[in-house]
Amino acid sequence: SGSAAAVADFMVPLAFGTQTAGSIIRPAAYCGIVGYKPTFGMIPRAGMKVMSESLDTIGVMARSVADCALFAGAVAGRNLGDPERAPPRPPRIGLCRSPSWPAARPETLALWDDVAAALGRAGATLVERELPASFAALVEAHPTIMVMETARALGWDLTTQAPLLSAGLKERHLPALAWPPERLDEARKIAQGCILAFSPALDGLDVLVTPSAPGEAPEGIGWTGDAVFNFLWTTLRVPCVTVPAGLGPHGLPLGIQVVGRMSDDASVLAWARWVAAALA
Repeated sequence: SGSAAAVADFMVPLAFGTQTAGSIIRPAAYCGIVGYKPTFGMIPRAGMKVMSESLDTIGVMARSVADCALFAGAVAGRNLGDPERAPPRPPRIGLCRSPSWPAARPETLALWDDVAAALGRAGATLVERELPASFAALVEAHPTIMVMETARALGWDLTTQAPLLSAGLKERHLPALAWPPERLDEARKIAQGCILAFSPALDGLDVLVTPSAPGEAPEGIGWTGDAVFNFLWTTLRVPCVTVPAGLGPHGLPLGIQVVGRMSDDASVLAWARWVAAALA
């Protein structure tokens, strides 16, 4: 969307993004740039209009992994390392199709094989690694959390300023004001269980590699695309980075996503730079 397109077109070198489902990783992938969604809460949300307390994450976009690390580190007051420094060894990478794999379009299916081959040639140790079956429950838990928390955040607007709001926003969120709070409690409980189970799922690995989006950007400006390959990692609150990985059948950019453990952002950025170099 706007921020990713501005970076890609050299209007600006850096841009913020906010991700509740996939609004950093997906547009960055569509525009052929680097997008970095940090560990939840790493960049403070003070001054931001929070929509979903459990999900909203501020991140950054740039044309290189190193620029993302510099920018995010500066605004977060953290040392995120120098991704340009060569690591002492190749990474141990889990190839994770994730529960969203059925949404992958033909260009992503072809990309997946090309990416695996390129990473293998560069020296990475590759293993197939899928998440535990219990993570499939996030397919319903994430939208429940997002819609119910956003409806609460917009409660005043929805109930007193409805004529000024879009039909789509009202259709999606007005009904959620009447949903029982226990529904939100249960969705949050599912999310928390998966958060706790995620680190053990990476045993023996440095990072996971997974698609950034179903395929190329959709035509036109009526839809920003499907966040099906992003919402899972947002709910898990873990750092993820998308790097350019080639072009689709219409000559539009494709990305590949590098995901790691919560609070292990510097390592995830370093391995994302390694992956980007291997795919270049």
